[in-house]
Amino acid sequence: MHAEDPVLPALIAHPAKALDLITAALETYWRRAIEPDWRRMRSLLQEDLAFRLDELASGGIERLFRNLHPSIKYAGDRVEIDRPFCCDGEPMTGQGLLLVPCVFTWPAGLAVTGAPHVPTITYPPRGLGRLWEDRQDTTDSPLADLVGRTRAAIVSHLDLPMSTTHLAHQLGVTAPTLSVHLSILRNAGVVASRRDGRTVLYHRTSLGSQLLSASTTLATTA
Repeated sequence: MHAEDPVLPALIAHPAKALDLITAALETYWRRAIEPDWRRMRSLLQEDLAFRLDELASGGIERLFRNLHPSIKYAGDRVEIDRPFCCDGEPMTGQGLLLVPCVFTWPAGLAVTGAPHVPTITYPPRGLGRLWEDRQDTTDSPLADLVGRTRAAIVSHLDLPMSTTHLAHQLGVTAPTLSVHLSILRNAGVVASRRDGRTVLYHRTSLGSQLLSASTTLATTA
């Protein structure tokens, strides 16, 4: 907002009213632009964080940064970012580094290093393109003929990790019924699960993805 904007002086003159206007605008933006897709966004971010933790645990900080982003690399005792950016003051030391996956950060990574902020790198999570892809319809697919429509739909929906509650809402089935189907698919190696705090998240395995892909191919060529 430019200084000559007529809205700005009024906001400055009445800070309490300005706060109400700003928070109302943010709430409206949340409801219209983010909330409808928030569950899928959150699932994608959780999946990325789980992957980064596995990378850190198995290969240390070098492996963590190996595929974080093409413009970001770890060299010796510092993180190098191949991108012009502004920094007020010297980077803070002794506070570590905060990594923040963000679905709105693409294609570049962003860095904040100036005081008083904690050094932060915001980067696009893995598989960001899946967030906006159309889900495959498995209603009349060979996979549905093989395992049933509900289980085929489960496999299709688990392109991103979901909880039982989330998945039941998406499919319009009860949680107990869904749990039975998930147990069968998990025992067959088609889906897998992991715990995230108090929630169990289910995701499609490579076998599940292969079955879904093969079924789509067969349906297309039939």
